[in-house]
Amino acid sequence: MTTSQPSGTVTLVFTDIEGSTRLLDELGVDGYRAALAEHRRIVRDACARHDGYEVDYEGDAFFYAFATAQAAVGAVSEAMIGLDGGPIRIRVGIHTGAPTPDPPKYVGIDVHRAARIMSAAHGGQVVLSPSTVALLDGGIELHDLGEHRLKDLSASVRLHQLAIDGLPDEFPPLKTLYRSNLPVPATPFLGREEELGAVIERLLDPDTRLLTLTGPGGTGKTRLALQAAAQAADHYPDGITWVALAPLRLAELVIPTIAQAFDIREQPGQPLADTLAQTLLRKQALLLLDNLEHLLPRAANDLAALTRACPTLQLLVTSRERLRVSAETVYPVPTLAGDEGARLFVERARALGVDIAADDTVRAVCGRLDELPLAIELAAARTRLLSPATILERLDKQLDLLTTRDHDIEERQRTLEAAIAWSYDLLDPEEQRVLRALSIFAGGSTIGAAERVADADVEQVESLLDKSLVRHRVDETGDDRYWMLETIREYAQQRLSADAREADSILEAFLDWLDDLVGEVDQDWVDRDQLDWFLALERERANLMQAIAACQTSGRHDRALRLVVAADQFLDARGPYAPFADLLEGLRSSDAQLNHRALLLRLRLLLRMGCHDEVDAVAEAAAASMDADPIAEGRLLSLRSFNTLYKGDAEAAVSLADRAVGLTRLAGDRRGLADALISQAIAHSHLVTRSPPADGMDTCLVQLDESQRLSESLGDRRNIETARLNTAIVLLSDRKPADACAVLQESLVNVRQLADPYLLSVTLGNLAIALAAVENSGGARTALREAFALELPQFDDALPIEGLLTLAIAARHAQMSERAIALWAAGERLREAAGYLLGPELQVYVSDQLDPLRGRSDFQRHWVQGLTLSPHEAIALGVCEDVN
Repeated sequence: MTTSQPSGTVTLVFTDIEGSTRLLDELGVDGYRAALAEHRRIVRDACARHDGYEVDYEGDAFFYAFATAQAAVGAVSEAMIGLDGGPIRIRVGIHTGAPTPDPPKYVGIDVHRAARIMSAAHGGQVVLSPSTVALLDGGIELHDLGEHRLKDLSASVRLHQLAIDGLPDEFPPLKTLYRSNLPVPATPFLGREEELGAVIERLLDPDTRLLTLTGPGGTGKTRLALQAAAQAADHYPDGITWVALAPLRLAELVIPTIAQAFDIREQPGQPLADTLAQTLLRKQALLLLDNLEHLLPRAANDLAALTRACPTLQLLVTSRERLRVSAETVYPVPTLAGDEGARLFVERARALGVDIAADDTVRAVCGRLDELPLAIELAAARTRLLSPATILERLDKQLDLLTTRDHDIEERQRTLEAAIAWSYDLLDPEEQRVLRALSIFAGGSTIGAAERVADADVEQVESLLDKSLVRHRVDETGDDRYWMLETIREYAQQRLSADAREADSILEAFLDWLDDLVGEVDQDWVDRDQLDWFLALERERANLMQAIAACQTSGRHDRALRLVVAADQFLDARGPYAPFADLLEGLRSSDAQLNHRALLLRLRLLLRMGCHDEVDAVAEAAAASMDADPIAEGRLLSLRSFNTLYKGDAEAAVSLADRAVGLTRLAGDRRGLADALISQAIAHSHLVTRSPPADGMDTCLVQLDESQRLSESLGDRRNIETARLNTAIVLLSDRKPADACAVLQESLVNVRQLADPYLLSVTLGNLAIALAAVENSGGARTALREAFALELPQFDDALPIEGLLTLAIAARHAQMSERAIALWAAGERLREAAGYLLGPELQVYVSDQLDPLRGRSDFQRHWVQGLTLSPHEAIALGVCEDVN
């Protein structure tokens, strides 16, 4: 064993014994003591032969350091071979970095990273970080374990497993974060071991349904909640979902925002809260809701109802005040204790390249800031310019000036405000102006948006970033985004609102930027790359909501309405429907045509929600007001045709659609005509199925071909695929499933690119019908497995109902008639409960393939069995592979 401690680039090795408590029980005290001693001898001898430096040994865990990655791997390989066959199995993590020597130990993030990698492994498994793998010579066999997020909430890393000849190399999945959208913090988690343990203990208590971390802004509630959730991840097989509530201004949006995080959409005729509860009913998941206080008390009632409805769902909430509901467990987050504040200050200063000690002056700074983590970070960010003594002097003066303000605010909150004010006052006037302007962004901004709205340059944003007043992250598309902690943003907004002229100017610039992003009503949707447009609006959803709320508050109703209506395709595809339908009911503009477009969008949203009677009533009342607007009148007729067909009156639907086509054609409204032709074709196809003229379906196909060509001329990719989808539906209705298959399989390639989960689901569902009809049972099941895996409660009842009937047809062709009858019964039970009318594209195959089964002697027995299946059980039965 070397006597010198390696420095510079060092490879760190952590080991730990798997199941030590179980081994103690099995071997007894003497047997375990002997096994532990043999384990120590084998590990130490192997590491000594490769010049390993023993950093630490505690209980049953080793910490070693090696000058090279090759030596570390060689030592670990020997140790694992030596332990093979014995009672003790160790798990090993290896990571290479540049930890700071603190003889005889090391400090720094690399130490934590190596320990985390070891914690992710299983007994007998050796896991390596990418930095170690990059330094290994040839001849070492590795297994690529893929991308993983460790429980220190780091960004994902590609981990590898060391393959050792003669030893097992098959292990369960690594114990890393999975099925989680927890954000990557900008800095490592330091200290707070006691608080972290207390929060995790409460989370793991089976009686804890809703745990609220409370405390004033800046106490570190969010960071503590994220760390606790990450470390408890193994206890949530259905994952962890994080939802940031700070950007919301309306409590009514809490449930839609949670639903969006789970990718759950409204179902017709059902409140979104009920859909959410049904979807999460049996999931063992953790929902982390961050920054709830400004949405109380309405949000508390909604969350209490969700908790009651979902007995296996657990909620973790951060809020400046408790929710005051019966299921709540409250944990007040204290400020930092002991030397934790000084340690945080020193670590943050070191991250900026400033080497200072945790002396009395640093401790005095932290004490003056009441040990608030955010305030300490803000102070530490100044160490590149000011010594701790100067920081303390200036901070004392600043706090003294502020102690008489806002006596109704809690003392610690006044202290935090003072710390933010102090950092703000140290900015030069231009930096202050930029910070105030950037506070308009509720969801952060790109550098381009900051330049446009705040008139900021890169150097100013970088300076604010250096001072910890602005944060940086890379979004899912790889773009850089800049944002503020909500407490800092609130302070900057207060400073902005103090100057009405400046505030009004920034809001106008913000609205101008969003106007350009969203585009003109009826126009820019077809002039832009629609996929990029969808993704851009999704990234800026919080800013869009902020702009609409600001417009309402400031009386800019025309601008609010224009933003919503211009984003109609985005809202139609992604919702949330109910809040926007309600918003549109109350918003009015001085522009009559804009009001008409808003009414049409509201009707489309109501259709998505399945509110068919309300659509009829609203459309009937609006019809007279649209006489002078032929474009709006034609589009209204098209919507009414679709709604009327859904309710089963094909004759009236055809009449409405024919009028819609005539009006939109006369008005030169190509987008409206493309939609009207689809309504016309589908309505006619329902009539043709009942009493077919010779060329009835051919006429429908001609109408759909014209719709597709119109959409192609407009560059409307979404409507092109909608027309092709309906072409396949008409072909299915005409008993031409092979032709429908060809259309849908070609269309599916394009639909996957559109980032429109609803259109993808509907396309897959109809492809399944076509595949089942051509007796490709396996293909039908595969298509439906993918559709169901999207986990989207549909905008209507189509997928679960039509999916089960399609699976019944597939089972019939697979010579599994008993299963076909049971699936048919389950689908019919759902259909009758929902009052759902089957379209001819599926009804003809139900009649052809399933109706003959009624003649079987055992039909009633299997039908009754199918009626007892839950939708989940029936779908699981239908999509499983054939059993002969």
